[in-house]
Amino acid sequence: MGPLLTKMIFASALLPMLIHVTAFCAQACDVVAVRSFNSSPYNNAIKGFEASSKCSVSVIDSDAGRSAVLREIRDKDPDAVLVVGQDALNAVQSITGIPVFFTMVVVSELQVSGLPQNFYGLSMESNPESHAKTLSDLFPKGSTVGVLYDPKHLKDFVVGVKGHLDGRGIKTALKEVLNAASAASAMESLKDRIDVLWLPADTTIANEENIKAALLFSMRNRIPIYTFSRKYVEKGAFAALQTAPYDLGLQLGEAAAKTINGKTLPKRLEYPVRHTLLVNRKMAKKYGIDTSMTRRTAFVE
Repeated sequence: MGPLLTKMIFASALLPMLIHVTAFCAQACDVVAVRSFNSSPYNNAIKGFEASSKCSVSVIDSDAGRSAVLREIRDKDPDAVLVVGQDALNAVQSITGIPVFFTMVVVSELQVSGLPQNFYGLSMESNPESHAKTLSDLFPKGSTVGVLYDPKHLKDFVVGVKGHLDGRGIKTALKEVLNAASAASAMESLKDRIDVLWLPADTTIANEENIKAALLFSMRNRIPIYTFSRKYVEKGAFAALQTAPYDLGLQLGEAAAKTINGKTLPKRLEYPVRHTLLVNRKMAKKYGIDTSMTRRTAFVE
């Protein structure tokens, strides 16, 4: 047997072993994903996380009850926990000792600071600069953006957006809303002062009743609505700057892989780096808004 043939036989024998080792390394971490319930958006976020983290992910639902969720996490002894949705986050807030990564939760920096130090979140909102750029691309200088927000949740975020909009020649009319019942009257107080109404991802503002009131406000006053979710664009809002659940999972999985491997610790709350402007084509035509200056735009009919 010649040396070349010997090397070929050795290589062919080694190849399955290398494939096995590579697969093992790619699945060397174990993560428990806790989701609020079984839904396509939550499942897509988990798929994105699994794809980028290269971890083996097992899924449990928070509706099993807090005690059952915590017991299963203890039994599985994972390297990290992924949390998707508010109910899921509520169920795991006593976990310490391992990193907990959460997303698809409406949460502020102040609220994150109240969580244990091992919790790291990815916001559903894009960063203030991205919102300011998008709004300045859609509306001419001198326009006024009305913003409803609860200062308990989004004060720093809204102030950040205002600063970026000021720098781009766009004015703002900020309206604090301290409870959900006062949102409709807050909108009415802005109607003669604004060119667009922005409803950010704030649990005080963005409930179904207030979204319905905002859409009626928009129709009566011919003021477009800018928001954060595709489902509201489908219902008649003009546009939303949104990150797809799969992309939220991808970004969080990248951060988790670095943390589990001991390379870096993420910030307590990060903003998405991938986002798409979703535009209701009918509303854009109705309000005569030119969307050609925006990048990564998708139209909703």
